[in-house]
Amino acid sequence: MSDGTLGAASPPLQRELRIDRVLGHSFSLLGNRLPRYFLLSALPGLPSLLVAIFSARLGGLQSSSGSSFLVSSGFGAATAGVAALVALAIFIVMIVAFTAIYVAMIYGVFQDMRGQEFRLGEGLGRGLSRFCPLVGLWICAGLGIAAGLLLLIVTGMILFTMWWVAAPACVIEQLGPIRSLERSGELTRGNRWRIFATVLVISLGSAIVGGLLTVPMTLLGLPVAAAVLNYVWSTLTTAYHLIATVVAYYELRLGREGIDASSIASVFD
Repeated sequence: MSDGTLGAASPPLQRELRIDRVLGHSFSLLGNRLPRYFLLSALPGLPSLLVAIFSARLGGLQSSSGSSFLVSSGFGAATAGVAALVALAIFIVMIVAFTAIYVAMIYGVFQDMRGQEFRLGEGLGRGLSRFCPLVGLWICAGLGIAAGLLLLIVTGMILFTMWWVAAPACVIEQLGPIRSLERSGELTRGNRWRIFATVLVISLGSAIVGGLLTVPMTLLGLPVAAAVLNYVWSTLTTAYHLIATVVAYYELRLGREGIDASSIASVFD
């Protein structure tokens, strides 16, 4: 994977990113505040869980009756239209909730790292204040990575690795979408193989354990239990991945700029 340049020249590295330090520190932070991070991460995905449970139960009803539940219940095109509008509304609510909670968790991680009190209301307020820049960032990054994957899979992977800490940069440094991507490219230069390996370890671990938890339930004919287990595990891995992103951002700035967590998080004071 190329470690090419993006944006202005960065200061020389004072120390390289260590995978074990990012993973270990992230695990420690999650374990120390597990209830808080779990609940925060669980909220945006709750509508998806309800849909998954409903779909599982609906499938069971269809199987047991031997006929279409939707048809027998009189659901038609009008109901399908209402369902589409409800799905759109749920999606919008999830985006707003996820954005606010994402920033609140970034705030919480830095507060934990510097031993300060975490105030949920303040964190959520900051999340709403950064809603537009973050959504713009995710759209730009998503389009860029998708285009890279279509052109050449490796290109998409390179862009994903380069832009892995763009969201913390957007929140902490109060940057716009494009500048956040550039900033992430500057910070990750010289460490992109290590970042790629970090993401790979988290993703593979999440997929393997998730499969071990949910596949047996599905094979046993317990789709609702599988959906709940998948939701719980996805919530934990989402929280861990987010924390790891913030820790990596901190480690990259510490290694390149020599700036500590208190100085980085002074924006929250």
